[in-house]
Amino acid sequence: MPVGWVRPDPNGKSVCVTYLGGTGEYEVLVQKESAKKTSPRTAWSKLSGKANDIGVGADGSAWVVSTKKARGGFQISKLANNKWQDMKGSGLRIAVGPKGNAWTVTKDQSIFRHDGKVWKKISGKATDIGVGADGSVWVVSTKKARGGYQIYKRVNNKWQNMKGSGLRITVGPKGNAWIATKDHSIYRHNGKVWKKFSGKANDIGVGAD
Repeated sequence: MPVGWVRPDPNGKSVCVTYLGGTGEYEVLVQKESAKKTSPRTAWSKLSGKANDIGVGADGSAWVVSTKKARGGFQISKLANNKWQDMKGSGLRIAVGPKGNAWTVTKDQSIFRHDGKVWKKISGKATDIGVGADGSVWVVSTKKARGGYQIYKRVNNKWQNMKGSGLRITVGPKGNAWIATKDHSIYRHNGKVWKKFSGKANDIGVGAD
């Protein structure tokens, strides 16, 4: 089984950025259709390119934070016609909205959104970001808290404190966030409060389905 960052696609298959131990590089893998019938070693197909992070939108759009250094961290690319297209932006973490527009967090914790043509800066600071299939945007902020950093949700173009904390975040199809905290605990917001789940995690992803 690959070890790295996993992001489900709209059909429930996983897309993974996995670390190549000892090489200092990363590769992109996608789960095969026959994954349930094969062993973990044969359930992944390698894609071209290298990446540090990956995001997949509800429409199937795949974006990556590449391994090419740039002002905001690393260059950002989008998969188009089975090739990675440079999107003239850079960052460290990435998530993709339901219509295929990416959101990124840069190395200085700035937040940007691609509007289909250019990158637009969004107010606030963040260390990670997640976007749901319904368009809900959540961030792990830069404000230290018990589980890592405070969690915020974008409501009416403002960031609302969601009374939780973590290090990594993703958002479900109905807009409820999932987080992994600094002690690797897993929580899901049910619309009112955070509920703890069994297990431990370093990162987390939820599909549009």
